[in-house]
Amino acid sequence: SCRHWCMRNVSPTVSVIIPTHNRELLIRQTIQSVLGQTYTDFEVLVVDNGSTDQTRVVVEAIDDPRVHYHFQENTGGPAGPRNSGIALARGRYIAFLDSDDLWLPEKLKAHVAIMEEHSELGLVFGQHRPFGPSVGVVNPFPDLVKARSGMVFENLFLSWNFIPCLEALVRRSALEEVGVFDEDSALRNVEDYDLWLRLARQFPIKFVPGVTSRYRLHGNQLSDGDPETQFLLSMNVTIKFAMRGWVGRRLCINRISRLYASTIRHLPRKNRWSALLRASMTAAVACWASGYIRR
Repeated sequence: SCRHWCMRNVSPTVSVIIPTHNRELLIRQTIQSVLGQTYTDFEVLVVDNGSTDQTRVVVEAIDDPRVHYHFQENTGGPAGPRNSGIALARGRYIAFLDSDDLWLPEKLKAHVAIMEEHSELGLVFGQHRPFGPSVGVVNPFPDLVKARSGMVFENLFLSWNFIPCLEALVRRSALEEVGVFDEDSALRNVEDYDLWLRLARQFPIKFVPGVTSRYRLHGNQLSDGDPETQFLLSMNVTIKFAMRGWVGRRLCINRISRLYASTIRHLPRKNRWSALLRASMTAAVACWASGYIRR
């Protein structure tokens, strides 16, 4: 229709990227949570990463010209479809929402206002509250003590990923400067952390207290992982930043020692030390293969 054509040819302020794979039962609710925003100048880019169910039918049945569906072959993780969405995006701000999570109505309004007011910011984020069938009362994430604003690179590198992907609103020009999500399989499940770190090296970041999204907890999430796997993924991020010369040895050693301490706390007591030794040997091989420890 003419209305659809006109809206598509006027660039929105925000591009909302929703990667999905076989989410026919959940994606409509996710999209409706975006369409229910009090801030309305956005486009929704649903990038289907090779679904074999009725996801396409569900999305295309939504009668709103701001919703656009794009299908691609399965790339194996969320980095690929997120990058495809970035390539299609026309907004000057980019937001990400997984197809099983939800936004509260004021999310975009609150975060866009801060981006518009502070042109130096590369990213704005707030808090989410987990929910699910077996979830009781859970505190918002991240908590007010651990989240940071400003030039947060060192704090972010030495701690953990306190920027939830469903909360991040990123300035497009900042993405063009630091690059998009790394699709290397060694960074799968931490590709968002890697991108936030690259942004934090060059741009100030703003934390906005207040819950503006809901993170669904269930048994089929890509972000789930045992402590040993999380240790290895975190080590891969460390190796990448060290090899690129983005961090010094002091910072690397500090980060690795913190990773060990955190992993030990979360490993089950039974076979704790054998699991840590196994992870350490794998990480050492990765360091050696990268050439970092041979410098």
